[in-house]
Amino acid sequence: SKAAMNHYTRYTACEWANQNIRVNACCPWYIQTPLAKQVLADPIYKAKVLNRTPAGRIGEPIDVADAILFLCLPASRFITGQTLCVDGGFTVNGFGFTEDLHPTFSIPANVAENNNQQDDAHRSCGEVSEKINADN
Repeated sequence: SKAAMNHYTRYTACEWANQNIRVNACCPWYIQTPLAKQVLADPIYKAKVLNRTPAGRIGEPIDVADAILFLCLPASRFITGQTLCVDGGFTVNGFGFTEDLHPTFSIPANVAENNNQQDDAHRSCGEVSEKINADN
């Protein structure tokens, strides 16, 4: 999981810092890769992803490569134990659960008669998630 990687990065950075070894992690959001293209093929889902991304675009592989390159340069010599989010601002925009981005809550296009049915389903799922959160 991402949380485990973040903790492992910090732990390892503390363990190895005295040997002059820096340990950092890079956590990208959606990047134009074959795997992401499959998920983003759904125009409704892609629009929702873009709405939650302040930069307003899907990342490119070079965006991640440049971030990793920076972490390898002398300019980052005092950076260790950090997780660099390469996400166009997604995490600072709010990373909380939203049913409109969770694929489990999507109704396949061939099942839904129109967008109103999808909207009704999303509202129902939102009510369920609010109830679960309130109970916890």
